[in-house]
Amino acid sequence: YEEDHPSPSWWHLTEDDWIIWTGDGDYDWWMQALERVTGNPRRAVQHVGTAYRRGHRWMNRMDATIRARVRFLSCDLLRFATASPPAVPRFAPADPMPPSPRWDGRGPLRLCHTPSSGEKGTAQIVDALQGLPVDFEIIRGVSWPECVQRRARAHVLLDHLAPDVGAFGQSATEALAQGLMVISDMRHTSAAWYVLERPPVVQVDGAAQMRVAVEMLLEEPQRVADGRSDALAWSARNT
Repeated sequence: YEEDHPSPSWWHLTEDDWIIWTGDGDYDWWMQALERVTGNPRRAVQHVGTAYRRGHRWMNRMDATIRARVRFLSCDLLRFATASPPAVPRFAPADPMPPSPRWDGRGPLRLCHTPSSGEKGTAQIVDALQGLPVDFEIIRGVSWPECVQRRARAHVLLDHLAPDVGAFGQSATEALAQGLMVISDMRHTSAAWYVLERPPVVQVDGAAQMRVAVEMLLEEPQRVADGRSDALAWSARNT
């Protein structure tokens, strides 16, 4: 798009400037852009989600080729990073969003799931909820603003059950900022908590554990209220 094209003066950068590339995997554009840059700005890249998980070996080599000073990775991806260029975990920033409603046990417990890809274990999550007295909505194929509005109607986000992902990413960060409890498999994120404050996510390792976690919320509504408070407090400190 024309509005995305930088002005001519944008390319004149110094060592005090940073170029931070967020176009995961599009190194052809990166290389073309760097050919136009004058001076020697510092370089950083960001990796999130499926693209780096599947292509980390090649991307690690390319990050070194473009002389990235640092790489920002979502928490579950640290296990794929090489020692150089250095990688640090990151939380996706959360824009102001409508808060979730409180739940005191009156009315249905509302759960949602927002699969942006087919790698979130959606079928297992659906199976885990069979027969439970909850309202459950799968939110997908909609714009980001609509996703945010529909997620704000829920009390709990069931993030994912994909053991090869074991992640904490954008959707969970946003949900916490809205005050939702988050239940998810986060098995591959432990290295991040040496650097960052661990989010108040209920860790589960499969459908059976997710079902038990939801049953506990139904039996003790105060857990949902406490989880909402913890989510908002953590988000205020970290996003």
